[in-house]
Amino acid sequence: ASIPESWVQYTEENIHRALIEISKSNELLNASNQLIVTTDNHIWSQWNHVNISLENRITEEQIAKNKIQIHLEK
Repeated sequence: ASIPESWVQYTEENIHRALIEISKSNELLNASNQLIVTTDNHIWSQWNHVNISLENRITEEQIAKNKIQIHLEK
């Protein structure tokens, strides 16, 4: 093979490998973006669950406090 022909073949192979790597890179980017979205959703869900639990506990404490105060006033 002549040098120009080998350059053409080498260049074509490089372009082919580059396109494969670009495709793989896009797949990784999409997977990482999906992971970020999923993680964000889980964090917000847990945050909401914790807040609801804390609000319920505060309500229980207030009810118990009121019952004790009523009992002590008798």
